[in-house]
Amino acid sequence: MRKLFLKLSLITIGLSFFSFINLHPLKATSTRFTYNDSTKTLTIDVEVFRDDFQNCLNKEYNSRYDLFRFYNEKEPLQAVNNFLNKYITIQLNNKPIILNCIKGENNDDKNSFIFTMMLEKISIKAKQKLQVSNPILFNYFSKQTNLVVITILDIKQKMYQLNKDKFTEIIEF
Repeated sequence: MRKLFLKLSLITIGLSFFSFINLHPLKATSTRFTYNDSTKTLTIDVEVFRDDFQNCLNKEYNSRYDLFRFYNEKEPLQAVNNFLNKYITIQLNNKPIILNCIKGENNDDKNSFIFTMMLEKISIKAKQKLQVSNPILFNYFSKQTNLVVITILDIKQKMYQLNKDKFTEIIEF
């Protein structure tokens, strides 16, 4: 647990440090999966650098979304939802899960957006398999790294660093 905290702290410090310069060499995202057994919800928070994400979203959809000001409006949020569902895929016991982006948050301190996706009425129990694939932004940045933290049943927490060569993890619990 201490090692996980240290890695998360270093990444947070790195994201904060590079937010002070406009062109940042660090290309990373952070995705946190949290399952709440009492409410039967799976929440996914995806944190991305604002400029990287907005540029990639606009290239992907040949658009001019201004997420810096309108990250929670219906049309840009739908484009974000489509983009995230295209690149972040989840399967529970080999069945695909479609997620819904319910909100966006602009974090000026870290030069990032945090998008929250949620799936309700889901039951995750012991002896199941969760497959997570997250190649988000790999098409755009050769040095992209994606950190994925998964917390299931309040006791099982795993952290994975994904890259172009390995962007899928299977977790059995």
